[in-house]
Amino acid sequence: MYLLDGFSQVSPGDSPRFVDEVLNIARLERVSVIIPCSTMELENLSKASSRFAKDGIKIAVSELEGLQIANNKARLYEELLKTEVRDIVPRYERVFSPSALASISQKLGYPERKVCVKPAFGKGSRGYRVLDGSADRFVQYINEKPDSTLTTLPDLLSVVDGHQLPELLVMEYLPGDEWSVDVLAQHGQALIVIPRRRNVTSKGIAIDSTIEENKELIQLARDIVQLLGLSFCINIQFRYDMAGKPKVLEINPRVSGTIVAATAAGVNLPYLCVKLCLGEEFEVPTPQWGTRLLRYWEDIAIDAEGRRISY
Repeated sequence: MYLLDGFSQVSPGDSPRFVDEVLNIARLERVSVIIPCSTMELENLSKASSRFAKDGIKIAVSELEGLQIANNKARLYEELLKTEVRDIVPRYERVFSPSALASISQKLGYPERKVCVKPAFGKGSRGYRVLDGSADRFVQYINEKPDSTLTTLPDLLSVVDGHQLPELLVMEYLPGDEWSVDVLAQHGQALIVIPRRRNVTSKGIAIDSTIEENKELIQLARDIVQLLGLSFCINIQFRYDMAGKPKVLEINPRVSGTIVAATAAGVNLPYLCVKLCLGEEFEVPTPQWGTRLLRYWEDIAIDAEGRRISY
């Protein structure tokens, strides 16, 4: 609230009240374009896009069919396995129970090899764990902050024991470089594709990124966007395997959390997304390859009445 001109509080994005509340605000504020930023609100807004269109309001969201595939990692992998880019799908299995979690982890090489576990539908690294049979729990306890994704299979099983699991994916561990690719698209055609290397991450958020012209990932991103018919701001994450081959991790069919890195490199994707929604022409800019974005903490001071203090 201290960094904005104004704001409105609404129900969660998957609430049945969400669409009506956003539509009322958009009418009141005479909004022309809505750019969704949260995974949980995408499907509701896509389903309701025709309601907003009656008021001349455009929502920068993909069509529902492609959106539902992109939002679910299991469905995404299944669809990609049917295509010519099937090789970018990592080894994985779907599991729904603790017993299956244990057996599939062992099938994929645990404890000799690391394996990954994550929900089929989720966001922001919630539920993501790396199972490492060689992990020293005492060393972790003494030397590491309590936010590590590294754990062991017995420890994870002790957490989920007795609970009904959501659909999980147990996957091969990918040790190579991680990349995030921001795309601006229209009906499956990628207009702009900007890869960035995720040099350092914290809790799933990139805090050190470099914009690089990775032509291999640029083409793969174009192929995926076309296959799913995606539109507007799209983010696709990749990681390289032990053999140096790229594997797709997930798609965020929305504005990504570090899209500002592209802006720093001279390509303001949210602004161009607005122009695309409004039907305005624009030139496709060339990114300043090699641009690096670093993040750091910044303080905001307020007085007892909530007013911001300059210091």
